[in-house]
Amino acid sequence: MINKGSYILYVSAVNCKFEVRLNDFPVFNEYKGYQFHNGFPVNQLMYGDLAKINTFIQPVNGKNLLDQTIEFLVELRYNGLESKNVEVLYRYEFQFGNSPAPHISVGVEIPVYHLGFDPTWRSGEVLQLSEQTLSNLYITYQRFWTLFHLNRMEELKTLINLREETYARAF
Repeated sequence: MINKGSYILYVSAVNCKFEVRLNDFPVFNEYKGYQFHNGFPVNQLMYGDLAKINTFIQPVNGKNLLDQTIEFLVELRYNGLESKNVEVLYRYEFQFGNSPAPHISVGVEIPVYHLGFDPTWRSGEVLQLSEQTLSNLYITYQRFWTLFHLNRMEELKTLINLREETYARAF
């Protein structure tokens, strides 16, 4: 089904370290265990008819196991153009069980509404990218994200310049 609505990835977390990825791209992460509540539009990461969401949860520093003080919720929300209601397509909420764990990793693939476009750039030209090329692009952008998150700006600048020079030579 093709639709032109919007997707929002929402996370609410307390007392845990976490990372949430959408289609292998890190959208949210918090490595210090601070309270976190945020939603982010993710249309640019949606392609095809499936969305892959990976969630990793760990205890805060000084603790070895997840416990009952942790609160964690992730949702993929969809708001269609003609709909006044927000539809929750995916929801995961951490539930403390009887046997504490050192971490939790949850991965799902869920059907989504196709937005009617493939990844595009260069004045809207549609690119037919191979799986290998897409994989290489994701790896590059994951490096961007990691360097930015670690505040390693000089390395990030070098990587961006290298990327731009590589693409400039390709055209």
